[in-house]
Parts: sequence; structure tokens; C-alpha cells
Amino acid sequence: MQPSQQHIALQHYGMTADTPLPLRAAVLHAVGHVGRIITPEEFQRGAVVLPEPWVVRYIIEHPDEVRNLTRRQFQEFSAALLERKGLRVTLGPVGADGGVDVRAERDGEFGPELILVQTKHPDTGNKVGLETIKLLHYQVVTENATRGLVMTDSSFTRDALKQIAAYRFQMDGADGERIRQWLEALRTGGGPTRCRTP
Repeated sequence: MQPSQQHIALQHYGMTADTPLPLRAAVLHAVGHVGRIITPEEFQRGAVVLPEPWVVRYIIEHPDEVRNLTRRQFQEFSAALLERKGLRVTLGPVGADGGVDVRAERDGEFGPELILVQTKHPDTGNKVGLETIKLLHYQVVTENATRGLVMTDSSFTRDALKQIAAYRFQMDGADGERIRQWLEALRTGGGPTRCRTP
């Protein structure tokens, strides 16, 4: 994409030089990938989730930038990271979602798998609690999904960890440390670290 096209694309989305770099890069990559400027509604619906998103490339090199993302950007980042781990992802719409932000699918050894993902980007110092785990587990059961995954750049409360362990065949959690390990593996070219869910 030529510099003039980049400028037009960013203006179309109301972005300036002050817009956080990960979001600007993701939009420019999306526009370049589909060959046209997508509508803001398409972008918000998750119409474009890319196999090589610039936001993930940037954060792989600057993992501390995760804390500077908005909640929606963290959802987009999580979806893109799961794509890097080989899953086919659909990003949910902006707003109330019933506990599911990303739907991730893959062809497992024993058949197709559906992983429902809830992302949590809480304020600094806050942890993901028990209710989040229970809500996502309910969605997994209701939708007959393979399992649920809660992704957060924070950590989990003790009760939340106990509940994940109790639902270990249907639930998993990826906290900030685990996500940093995935990013480090991507940065060093070793591929994502092995984990039960993705």
C-alpha cells in the first residue's frame, strides 16, 4: 500500500498519528489484505481477522504494549494470536456477547473442535474471578463446544484457578505470563509453546 493510500485509509477510520500504533498497523494491514477500505461496521463485526496481523508482530517485539491496548484491541490481539497458533478464528461483535469474544475452530485428530474464548483486559491490579469462569463454562455446555479458554493479560483469583482445574476437560486459562511465553516463542522463532487448548 502506497503512503498516500495509507493516509486515506487512516483518515477514513478517524485515526491520526496519535492513534496507538498497534491499531493503526492492524487497520492498514486489513485494508492492504482485502484490497479495499472496509466499513467501520465490518471492522467492528470482526469481518477481517488476518493470518499475519501487524498488531501481533508489533506486540511480539514489544510485549509490554499489551497493557496499552483497549479492551477491544485486546480481543483483536487475542484472536490474531490464536490464528498464529493455527486456529480459524471469528471475532465477536462489539458490545454484549454473552461471555464469548472469539470463536476458534480447528480440525483435531478426533474430529472438529470449537473453542469459545473470553478475553479479559482488567485494570491494573485486578484479577479474573470465578464468575467469568462459570459464565464461559455455561456457554461451552450450552453450545456443545469442545472447551472454553479465558485469556487475560492479568492473572486469575485462587477460586477461578480452582474452578478451571475442576473443569479441566472443558476449560483452560491463559494468564499474562502464559501469553508472554507464547509471544517469546513466536519472537524467537520457536513457534507457540505447547498448551492444552490451542
